[in-house]
Amino acid sequence: MNQRAILFGLLLALEAAIQYTHIPLLADLTGLVALLVWVVALGSSDRTSRTVSLILVAVGSILFAVSGTPLLHAAVSFGESANVLLIMALVPLASLPINLGGYEEALWVVSRDVRKPVYLFAVAALLVYLLGPVLLTAAIVLVWTVLYPVAEMAVQDPDDFLVVSLPRAYDASLLWAPSSPAMATVLGLTTASWTSIFWPGFLVSMVLLPLAALMERRGALFRPSVREEAAGLSVALSAGPGVEPGVRAGGGRSVELRAGLSKAVAFRKAGGLVAGLASFILAIVLLQRAGLTVFQSMIPCIAVTLAVWGAILGKFRETSRAAAKYMSTKVPALSSQFLLMTTAGFIGTALEKWLAHGFPGLAGAVHLNRLAFTLVASLFVWVLALVGVHPLIGMTITNSLMAPFGSAFSPTYRTLALLLGTVLGFNISPVSATMLVTSGCVGKNTIEVGVKRQWKYVVVAWVVGAVLLSVL
Repeated sequence: MNQRAILFGLLLALEAAIQYTHIPLLADLTGLVALLVWVVALGSSDRTSRTVSLILVAVGSILFAVSGTPLLHAAVSFGESANVLLIMALVPLASLPINLGGYEEALWVVSRDVRKPVYLFAVAALLVYLLGPVLLTAAIVLVWTVLYPVAEMAVQDPDDFLVVSLPRAYDASLLWAPSSPAMATVLGLTTASWTSIFWPGFLVSMVLLPLAALMERRGALFRPSVREEAAGLSVALSAGPGVEPGVRAGGGRSVELRAGLSKAVAFRKAGGLVAGLASFILAIVLLQRAGLTVFQSMIPCIAVTLAVWGAILGKFRETSRAAAKYMSTKVPALSSQFLLMTTAGFIGTALEKWLAHGFPGLAGAVHLNRLAFTLVASLFVWVLALVGVHPLIGMTITNSLMAPFGSAFSPTYRTLALLLGTVLGFNISPVSATMLVTSGCVGKNTIEVGVKRQWKYVVVAWVVGAVLLSVL
């Protein structure tokens, strides 16, 4: 086990311990380990993440110096977003039973007879919308794998069809998903409760789903395919959770989608998948209703999901071995994620210290109503994402910058405004996991599949989402 694996694992273990204990020394120790993680991750991250991180850490260091923050306090701030890393690293474990259970074939059999482009768009969007809250970005790879042969027979450009439908629907689900890193980040910033934002977040997401399709109504996206038969039914799926950014789906293990599974069995198996995913989310919700935080709820829910689902499949040992392999090989490969989230903790705390007394004279002179606050706050996040700042870092920065103007609004409303900007930022950011995974599936860079293909949708969804949130 290499140095990176040990440090990353130690940080996650310490953060998990913090969730169930209240020992101040443990928090300081976690912060110092997070600083070491940042140093180690710096050398193994991609160039864009490394550049953004160094710039933000330099800015944060200046802000800490200006505000007179002690050196130790500044150093331990690298651990302020370690709770998000806990979710980011552990939630994909819940997808292991799905990979081992062979659900890809069942989903393909259920959807293979869909031929009308608009119906297929709805199927693709709904699948990734339902799977995303548990599988995170691995849901995009799974649905791409299952539906690509179907899309080849239904539309003229299956690549563009899935590039549009899957990321938009996945990111829409993050407006309410309790297990996403975005939700964990924003709840930590605003101290709002997940139960208070579920319904408004869910309602806005249900509007964004049809909007994603309506934006393409006059284009070539929905033109039926003129092919008489598909190019083939053998496609590839990246093995396990934590898909490596930039790796094409064909670079993983090959999954043969056969027509041998009867529809009755396929529907029963797909129903079992939906029930399993729903029970996972429901368990998180119930534990939060019982008084646990989203972080405290997540760990036991993931452990029980692995044990019970693996046992039901008759593959408990295989599930356990896959989980151990994931922690020893996939987690150490998340260098960019660890780098960016430790950076987010540092720059977020630096801004909070610097803005402790607000903008002199400005906060009192400028009064924003609900709509204006939502438009400005969400705009900040996705514009920062557009220029290469990861949306979770952009959310942290925006929360600090908008704090003097957000005191008039409830934590719930501030949370929703930040979430709106973040999910739109995922659609347009060249460094977000959503766009990295999508670009890996289609074999194009993130500028092509993100900025160039999604910017019109992002602008319209920004306005529509802000208006909806202001009246809910």
